[in-house]
Amino acid sequence: MAIVSYSDFATNSANLYYLHPNENPAIILVSPPLDAKNYHTCATTSVKHYRNQDYVIGFLKGLNEELSSSKSQIMMMQLLPHIDHAFSLVIQQECEMISPSSEDISALDTTIPASAL
Repeated sequence: MAIVSYSDFATNSANLYYLHPNENPAIILVSPPLDAKNYHTCATTSVKHYRNQDYVIGFLKGLNEELSSSKSQIMMMQLLPHIDHAFSLVIQQECEMISPSSEDISALDTTIPASAL
C-alpha cells in the first residue's frame, strides 16, 4: 500500500485535497439553508413556480391537433414560459393560421368592374 501524504495538497494536483487557484473554499455553492426567516418566501416561490408549470401543461394538453406545432415548441423550451406567454404564443400561431397569406391576397382581383362605375 502506498503512503499518501496529505501535506502537499496545496502544490500536488494529483492529491485528492488539491485546490486549484481558481477554486475558492469560501465560495457558496448551495443556497443558504432554510430557516424561519426565509422559509415562507422560498416555499411560496416554489409553489407558484410548480403551479404555473401545471397550468401551462394543462393548457397545452387541451389544444387542438391544428396547434400541435406550437404545443411542441413550447414543451421543448428549456424552461416552461409563464401561462400568459404560452397563451400569447398559441394565439399568435392561431392568427397566422387564420389570416390569409400574401400570395392569397395578391391573387384576389381588386379591380373595380367598369359596369360598376
